[in-house]
Amino acid sequence: MTPFNRTSRKKSHRRGTTLSEVLVSMLIMSVGVVSLATLFPISVLRSIQATQLTNATNLRYNVEGIVSAVPQIRTIGTPWQPLTAYTANTWVVPSVDSPLTNYSLAAVCTVGGTSANKEPNWLQTGTVTDASVTWSVVRVNNYIVDPQGEYAATYDDPTAMLRGTSGGRHMFGNNPTTYGAQSNIRAFSGLSFQSTAYGTPSQFDDYQAVGLSNLPDSWVVQGESKAITYSTTTPLTCTLNDLDYDLSATTPLPSVSLIDTLIPSRIMFFDITGKFSVTRPITQITGTPPVQTITWSTSSGALPFTPATARVESAERRFSWMLSIMHASSTMDVVVFFRRKYNSLDEQIYPASFQTGAIDQGSSDTANDNWAFYPVDPGYDATPGNALLGSGNISELGYPGSDDAPRNWVVVQYDPTGNKPFYKKGGFVTDISNLQWYRITDFVEGANPAAVMTAAGIPTSATNMPTYLPDQQIPGYSSVLLKLERPITMSTPLAPTGGAGGIPRGGAMFMRGIVEVYPIPKS
Repeated sequence: MTPFNRTSRKKSHRRGTTLSEVLVSMLIMSVGVVSLATLFPISVLRSIQATQLTNATNLRYNVEGIVSAVPQIRTIGTPWQPLTAYTANTWVVPSVDSPLTNYSLAAVCTVGGTSANKEPNWLQTGTVTDASVTWSVVRVNNYIVDPQGEYAATYDDPTAMLRGTSGGRHMFGNNPTTYGAQSNIRAFSGLSFQSTAYGTPSQFDDYQAVGLSNLPDSWVVQGESKAITYSTTTPLTCTLNDLDYDLSATTPLPSVSLIDTLIPSRIMFFDITGKFSVTRPITQITGTPPVQTITWSTSSGALPFTPATARVESAERRFSWMLSIMHASSTMDVVVFFRRKYNSLDEQIYPASFQTGAIDQGSSDTANDNWAFYPVDPGYDATPGNALLGSGNISELGYPGSDDAPRNWVVVQYDPTGNKPFYKKGGFVTDISNLQWYRITDFVEGANPAAVMTAAGIPTSATNMPTYLPDQQIPGYSSVLLKLERPITMSTPLAPTGGAGGIPRGGAMFMRGIVEVYPIPKS
């Protein structure tokens, strides 16, 4: 009998995994997958934001170059000159030799003629006679230069932007509601309409308005041709003989009827080597595929070579700009938009008081009117400076050691049955009275100013914030408190008008599509 050998048994190895191990592995994997899934949309959003900011910055530098090259864009008009012929709708500003150069004055020619040898007194109100020229003088403490937006507002199309008017001239914003002050910000078109303002501009003016106010490298190819008939006797046209589809159906031409079709198109010609090219703005497309004739502006001139290939492109209106100018300041703001909405709702003004301190509860409350000039609240004691130490004069607002403090919030009221303001985190709100732009960091909604202030942790007692007493609630209106990225500042004091009965003085505007607001020097 063979003895039992203990060492002859082979050690067995366990195969497979337990259910617990599988579950733990799945848990670990799910944590990683969820983390990655969370990062993907965030990275996409950050990539979009980075792209928008990059393009906005490029456009900002373009605007700075344009303003340096063509300073009349920001100065509204050219300096007045003696013995000079002026046509109607031409804008001028006081000459460099005038003692009024730094005054916020501008004049528009209402009757054309030749100016006098001596500069007129621009401080006169209303109409100014200058030899055979008649001027209408306006004050422009704060104003905007908006080539494309002003074009949209100039032509009364139901889908275009409708701006308020004063003295026959456009004002920035509109106010269809009963409450709140009208805008005191004038709107100008800048370079494009200096000679044809409120008239019938040419197609080249249309092209210039859009080309000036958009990022110039946003072009989409609509068609190409290698079979070109170019006539040297008629240098402003060429015929493309091998097109697959109708260019006139996909290439918008400048139009005076609708801002959405105000998109310039161009044709780019290449020589036989492909190393040299020129572009011409398209004014007309005729014919049917495969043969169509392209016409361009007379002012563009003939081609410097015989073209071998041609490419038709249309501008993509994605990034555009608007200048926000404060005459008394040494800087101005470039407001850059992404796919701006040219709609009256984007310029609707809502009642809001960006002025800090107290607003009068009666027409004769002079002290409270004065407080409303300052961007500092008088604090819990409702007295400028330190109430325990001094008289509480206006000059003591913000004095070190006092409870006065800059405000970084504002309450806006709106009709809930009408158009709700376009406010959101990261968006912008405009102080339309002082032409200041503030980024919104947060907001609190409620039924009235007292409710939103309480929800935001801001005391509402009369001795703390007299600007927003509960009796300043507009009947039937809702409120939203906006927290701002920076304290409220004011460019110029406003003459106290309105305010009686607690109605907020001033207004807020919420424009969609603002990427960034860049301050740039005036010179």
